[in-house]
Amino acid sequence: MALPRLSGVSRLLRRPKPGSGDFAWDRDEYAPGNKLTLFFRGEELYPAMAAAIEDSKETVHLETYIFGRDRTGRAFAELLAAASKRGARVRLIYDSVGSLDMDPTLETLMRNAGVQILEYHPVGPWRPR
Repeated sequence: MALPRLSGVSRLLRRPKPGSGDFAWDRDEYAPGNKLTLFFRGEELYPAMAAAIEDSKETVHLETYIFGRDRTGRAFAELLAAASKRGARVRLIYDSVGSLDMDPTLETLMRNAGVQILEYHPVGPWRPR
């Protein structure tokens, strides 16, 4: 059975032109004091993210699609709150749809610690957030 052809999908799925990703793969500093590290698997990414938050002295900016009510969500909420309490400016942007399952107590924990939180594109603007 053949799958239906969706207009525009093949254009989105085609390979990028050679050289179009050169900037993404350039590991030189983009601005003094900043660096880029590419990760391909979560088991490598999460410990590195946690270490970066723990080591932060001035700012932490985290943008995420999913901020769940699981161990990972709680761990990152506690890390962000701790960074804010020790004086770093901490900002979190999370997606409303991807984080529908977010535990409101985690948001309260972070806000009480001084974390600035923005819910991107709220699904139910009538919900208290």
